Amino acid sequence: MVAGTTVSRLARPKSTGEVLGDRRKNGKLRSWKRYKVESLQIAEAYRLLGEDARANCVADCGSRLEFAECPNGHQRKLIGANFCRSRLCSMCASRRALLIGLQVRRTFHDALTRIPDARLIFLTLTVPNVRGEHLGSATTDLYGGFQRLWRTAAVKGIALGYFRGLEVTYNRTRGDFHPHLHVLVFVSGEYFRDRYINRQQWIEYWRRAVKNPSITQVDVRAVKPKMIGGDRLAGAAAEVSKYAVTGKNMIQSDPAETALVVAHIHAGLRGRRLAQFGGLLSKIKKELKMTDAESASSRELISVGDDPSCRCLTCNAHLERHVFCWLNGDYVG
Repeated sequence: MVAGTTVSRLARPKSTGEVLGDRRKNGKLRSWKRYKVESLQIAEAYRLLGEDARANCVADCGSRLEFAECPNGHQRKLIGANFCRSRLCSMCASRRALLIGLQVRRTFHDALTRIPDARLIFLTLTVPNVRGEHLGSATTDLYGGFQRLWRTAAVKGIALGYFRGLEVTYNRTRGDFHPHLHVLVFVSGEYFRDRYINRQQWIEYWRRAVKNPSITQVDVRAVKPKMIGGDRLAGAAAEVSKYAVTGKNMIQSDPAETALVVAHIHAGLRGRRLAQFGGLLSKIKKELKMTDAESASSRELISVGDDPSCRCLTCNAHLERHVFCWLNGDYVG
């Protein structure tokens, strides 16, 4: 079944034999083909693991994409697709990351409106790389450490809210995994005046919180005032809202190794919340009645941030349906 938005006023689907070239507002092509190819490789990994039902679901994901497009070429937006919603599917992960990024932008924009002198800082918090069988316990340590860090007196005194997202990367050379947190922290204006925490202090606080004295790195960066608002805030959101794992990182040249990586990540992340708002940002998210991105429906993954209008925003022409199907390694409509 293909989920989609309400588009009853649009014309019947047209067929032109065109190969899909869906461009963003900045002119860059959206990576539909790459995500589809990656999803097929993830599906094959599940098949090698004996997960045939899951493999079939991921393999079929995004095999049909339906767009509403301007007849004059001004606009094209997704209005229908058969997304599988699997956590490790590249197609669905890319849409989920878009949804999370939009939520980060909206919540932080609202927070900055309420407290104009507040500032934003990036934190990247890590633990040592681990073998696949220890990924679950390392993630538990990472999450527990973050909660203890948040309760540290110096941090609690300046941090008003946060968004944190988990990312796991695989090192092909060593065959181990690197779980880490990207955190966007909403701090009071006092932080850069008389309550500043320098990098070495962040390292010390993180060592204690995660209970690991071997920690040597914490990446901490200020989001400069000129970056707050518009595209600059979008850039900050994109930095922290990367989805936990990418197909590009999981997929290896050897399908058997890909299956092993998928198996470890699937088991290590099972039942875990990969993205979370806290403090004031959690309150704002509830007030704005935002959906839980990790359990978003296919319809919610389709309509990320799109205007529901059936007319072109540039020339006001009626939008037309155009369906593209996966055929012989490309999307053809």
